[in-house]
Amino acid sequence: QGYFSNIEIVAFSNLSKNEIQQIKEDYMNAGYSVSIREEGSYDTLKNFLFKGFFRINESKNRVKNDYLEFCKAQEKKLGGIKYNYILPQYLMNGEQKEKRILDDIFQKETAQLIILEAPAGFGKTCTSYEISNSLAKAEDNRVPILAELSKNRSAKIFDYVLLTEIDRKFSKLSSDLVTHQIEQGNIPLIVDGFDELISKSSMDNSIETEDVRTMLDTISSLFVEGAFLLSNK
Repeated sequence: QGYFSNIEIVAFSNLSKNEIQQIKEDYMNAGYSVSIREEGSYDTLKNFLFKGFFRINESKNRVKNDYLEFCKAQEKKLGGIKYNYILPQYLMNGEQKEKRILDDIFQKETAQLIILEAPAGFGKTCTSYEISNSLAKAEDNRVPILAELSKNRSAKIFDYVLLTEIDRKFSKLSSDLVTHQIEQGNIPLIVDGFDELISKSSMDNSIETEDVRTMLDTISSLFVEGAFLLSNK
């Protein structure tokens, strides 16, 4: 499915070339089209396969196109005026910062959960798209997923909102594989619209509070070593 058409043998064990060739011939005799991939170390093989499965350049271009469409939508709202992202003043952990907010966010290299908090209309969604586009433009293998909760108001099915984005961006890959790469930090996850859930929970309604808890449970399951996640509050 997806990257592999039939059989691809990834050789990184201590098997001899004759033993590997015999395995290839066994599959060929069974009717498969077979190729052998020898790339050296385990990490080299892992990176090679990740690039192949996730089609890095194609996936990054898709993210960039989403950003351009967002910019066009903003220009339409502005009556045709060109959209430009305005760098905001901000606090990080209560401290006034002078750096660009995007630089501050990308300076964090460890596993993390970053929450961006601001009143409505201050540019949280715009910042999310800037982060997503910056990740797509970076010369590395990370491909971000931007999940917009406004596309589906039911917080109880946040995991379905996430799965929808996974299917849209990686239609030929299983959601389990993509979710695993989110956990590993290779697929940064950006969640936009978290403030709507917080405002609902403050109404002290048990059902709505459960909505928020369900979403937090989904997010916490992804927050393991290596994960990069930005949430808009």
